[in-house]
Amino acid sequence: MSMPRIDPDLVVRDLAMQDYDKGYLKVLSYIANVAQMSHDTFEQRFAELDSDPNHQFVVIEQASTGTIVAAGTLYCERKFIHNCGLAGHIEDISVDSGFKRKRLGSRMVFELLRRARERGCYKVELRCTRDNVPFYEHCGFRQKDYEMVYTFPAPKL
Repeated sequence: MSMPRIDPDLVVRDLAMQDYDKGYLKVLSYIANVAQMSHDTFEQRFAELDSDPNHQFVVIEQASTGTIVAAGTLYCERKFIHNCGLAGHIEDISVDSGFKRKRLGSRMVFELLRRARERGCYKVELRCTRDNVPFYEHCGFRQKDYEMVYTFPAPKL
């Protein structure tokens, strides 16, 4: 798998505490409802997740503006099967709407795959919408099985 080239002004790196002010949550809002989150809440969650080596949050920053333009997450799940191996899960791939079609999604996926291989994952899986299947197939994934989900009702206030 070869890493897609991107503009040299775009830097792939780990999520950092200061990314709250660089638009990280705005990028995530393209794929999910991101509630208003205070800086303190972000710092607490960041510290909690940053201390877990099985969670890797990766961003692409436009260096010239200091803005986060893409994001992705790799979670490495410890298993009993496969000799107590690790199974990788890619989640939350998101690209700022102004940067679509610049290969940032592919670059993010390949970066997360590289990290999963480096960690020793025996596989990497992800869930996506039907519309995104061709994109992930282009990145080397194949369709397998079916996804089921159970959603808990929102607590009554």
